[in-house]
Amino acid sequence: MQARISLHNETQLKDLLDIGLSPQQRAQHAGALLDGITAPASQPHVPLLHALIRHVVGNDELSAGDRAQLAPAFPVTAHVLTQQPAAAPLQVNDVWDVSTPDGTLKVIDLPGGIELQDGGCIVARSTPLHFTCSSFTRTGGPPAGYSGDFNILGTTGAPVPAPPAPPAQAPNGAPGECISAGVPGDPGQPGAAGQPGAAGAAGLLGNDGIASAIATIAITGTLTLTGATRQQLIVATQPGPGGGGNGGQGGLGQQGGNGGNGATCNCTGNGGGGAGNGGQGGTGGPGGNGGNGTDAAGNIAVHVPKGVSASVVQPLPAPAPPGQPGSPGPGGPGGAPGQPGAGGKNNPAGSPGGPGSAGDPGAPGNPGTGAGAAAKVTVASH
Repeated sequence: MQARISLHNETQLKDLLDIGLSPQQRAQHAGALLDGITAPASQPHVPLLHALIRHVVGNDELSAGDRAQLAPAFPVTAHVLTQQPAAAPLQVNDVWDVSTPDGTLKVIDLPGGIELQDGGCIVARSTPLHFTCSSFTRTGGPPAGYSGDFNILGTTGAPVPAPPAPPAQAPNGAPGECISAGVPGDPGQPGAAGQPGAAGAAGLLGNDGIASAIATIAITGTLTLTGATRQQLIVATQPGPGGGGNGGQGGLGQQGGNGGNGATCNCTGNGGGGAGNGGQGGTGGPGGNGGNGTDAAGNIAVHVPKGVSASVVQPLPAPAPPGQPGSPGPGGPGGAPGQPGAGGKNNPAGSPGGPGSAGDPGAPGNPGTGAGAAAKVTVASH
């Protein structure tokens, strides 16, 4: 059964996340989730969030001021998945992505247990996860591309759109003239050559990664790894890698100006102007610099059944790499030639123009400079 529920105050949230720990274990649990996690200067609300976490999973009391500041944040949403206590273990043989689209809390309670079969794994991206089960059985190993049975991950910075490129056309040549009836004057003038297209706009700075979130994994009954590829429960974690922004495409080279038409002066006339050549395409915009990796927003606490050694859990933390730069913008296409001017009576049309050459690609951007620190994984017996 899956449901989306609203929690109207911190007491309801505390009741939802209660896994039956003693006061001492609650204090250790809260400390493990927030150990070394600092509040970014750009997010002044984080200390209040940490106070809420220490209250709902630990023993700390909220002050009247804390409650007043938290009140506007409620109700909060939680996505809950559970099963009947007598149900057979849930079998998972592929990637079970439990992430929520908006980064809200995901609560999974499996009183019937879970069997993670070969090719199966659990993934939570930038989603607070509260996972409990009565039994956990692993057979085989995770699929290609995933290193953990549980994968608590961040999200790569969202792609940045490339800027658009502008078009233009060069002036047309002046038409031919007649001085008087039967007396031709100046012929049609050639169209102006197209100017190079505008350079593409520089790619935007890539977005920073989105942090991996806090996670609790509690196995309350039995942990069976006899059929596992590795005789360990593997918890992999990586916060969000930085993204990159692509450079804008170079502007289209100007279309060459049209040649001026020759004049017809009764029994005679004059020639049409030649077409202007197309302009060279604009140089592509430089690629945007990569964004930075983001530190984990919370740690991971794993509770194994009583009597099971903490060494059975293998943490695999990895820092979030800086984002690679966006691709340089491609050069703009060469401009089209203008149209030759038509000839006046008994005179030829103007000469055709040639197309412009393509522009050069833009310069590469620079990679991001900051890596994100991975979450800590703490293991305790439940």
